[in-house]
Amino acid sequence: MAEPLPIRLAIPGSDDVGFQGVESVSYKVYGLLHVTEGGIALEWSGTKTTEQVTFLNVGTEIDEIPLDWLEVPAGELMGVRLVGGWWRPAVELRARYMDAFERVPSVQGVLLRLRVARRDRALAREVVMEIEEMIADLQLARHDRALLEDSRSDWDALESGESR
Repeated sequence: MAEPLPIRLAIPGSDDVGFQGVESVSYKVYGLLHVTEGGIALEWSGTKTTEQVTFLNVGTEIDEIPLDWLEVPAGELMGVRLVGGWWRPAVELRARYMDAFERVPSVQGVLLRLRVARRDRALAREVVMEIEEMIADLQLARHDRALLEDSRSDWDALESGESR
C-alpha cells in the first residue's frame, strides 16, 4: 500500500458587497487520501476565514472546520486519473453513485478533484495506479461471476431439456 497522499480540497469562497459593507469568505481545507484493502478513505480539516469591512468595523474571523472522514468502497468507484500536469496536479475520482462523495465539501456530482502539491506527484501516480488496479480487479471479479452464473444457467437449461 502506498503512503497516504496529502491533498487539498478546492472550495470556492464568496464575496458580498452591500449597503452594510463588504464580506469575503475563503476556505483552506487539507487532508489525506488513504488506499485501504477495500477502497479508499479520505480525511480532511481546515479553516474558514471571514473578512468583514463595515462602516463601524474591520475584522477577520477564523473558524476551524472539524476533522471529517469518509470511506468509499472500491465497488462505488468508477475510475481515477491524475490530471493537471505539472502546474496544477490533481487526482480525479469518479464515483458510480451520486451519493458516494456527498459529504466531501468540493464534490461536483460524481466527480471529486483532490489537488496535490507538485512535490507529491510521484506519490499521486503510485496512489492512482493502486486505485486503478483495485477497480480493475473488482471489475474482473464481477465479470467472472457473471460468466459463472451464465454458464450455470446454461447447464441447468441443458439438464432440464430446455434450449436457450
